[in-house]
Amino acid sequence: DLSNNNFVGPIPDFLSGLSSLRMLNLSNNQLDGLIPMDLRQKQENGLLELRTKNNPGLCTNGNECVDDRGKKKTLATAVIVVIAVILASLILLAIIVVVVRRQRRRKTPTPPRELVVKEKSLNYVAYIIGCKLMI
Repeated sequence: DLSNNNFVGPIPDFLSGLSSLRMLNLSNNQLDGLIPMDLRQKQENGLLELRTKNNPGLCTNGNECVDDRGKKKTLATAVIVVIAVILASLILLAIIVVVVRRQRRRKTPTPPRELVVKEKSLNYVAYIIGCKLMI
């Protein structure tokens, strides 16, 4: 009788190897997962009385078990993947914007420094003389 022990996790496979085991009470624990196939077969053949009541995570119907925690893990994985894709897209977009801006700056012709200095000097001289100089 292993009932009411707060056991957690799956039922160990080694229990099905106990040849003299005729009754196994695992009720009122926190067991989860599938019941080992050998234990199920012994129960179906009448060689084992297996009690598993009040183990909310335990799948008692074989391969048709739906594990809610598996769904939560799948959902969490999907959310993480979506967030990672969005972040990667934003980083890629930022890189593209930076590259495009740098290319535009390079395409804009800048006058040689000498021309700018001479133009400012001529405007200054013209201002002092009182003439309008249009360059």
